[in-house]
Amino acid sequence: KVSVLVDHETGEKKGVFGPGTAPWITVLDPELMTGMPPWLTAATGIDALSHALEAYLGLGANPFSDALAEQGMRLVARHLEKAVFDGSDIEARSAMTIASALGGLAKEQSGLGILHAIAMPLGYHYDLHHGYLCAALMPATLDFNRSATLEKTAWVGRVFGVDGNDETAAGLAGQTIKELNARIGLGMGLREAGVQEQDFAQVAEEAMQSYLMRNNPIEGTPEACFAVLEASL
Repeated sequence: KVSVLVDHETGEKKGVFGPGTAPWITVLDPELMTGMPPWLTAATGIDALSHALEAYLGLGANPFSDALAEQGMRLVARHLEKAVFDGSDIEARSAMTIASALGGLAKEQSGLGILHAIAMPLGYHYDLHHGYLCAALMPATLDFNRSATLEKTAWVGRVFGVDGNDETAAGLAGQTIKELNARIGLGMGLREAGVQEQDFAQVAEEAMQSYLMRNNPIEGTPEACFAVLEASL
């Protein structure tokens, strides 16, 4: 039930949401996506993952949102790279289409967190693709929230191929997402995309105004925003 619009006077992205914005029916057609270029496939695929991930780790998570988020992340882990490297792979496209919908349904129930609170102002200040920003910020977000979500972060690590106990799997979850980003062409950090450290204070200030911060498993503070941004450079 959420739409994102751009204020063309300020460049700011603004969410518009409520029962009246939800569609009556949705058609998921993977054939419409077979012509998407690899970079866009990768960026939108990581965006789908980010919705499931933050819904899974958020304070609003519940058994129903967890079930949706887990299945969405399983599908991304199994099929995103296939869709990126062979856009005509209809099985991979179908799986990613469903993963995207599951992530959306999960976040409707649970909500998002610090990753999206930071990505929104970064996106409009630097005119950067939202999916790219989700990729750049996700490893640091996983590392930052790990102490409050150890078992779930370990689950994420394992679904993306990490072995070991909870401490090991959770500790490597961010790194394995970083490696995934590199394989699908989203490996550049924020600095390479032009983000300047001198703007962190402004980005953090605007991120702190987001209602999404209230759902993060560790309290969102300006210092937390700085930590995630610096680790994502």
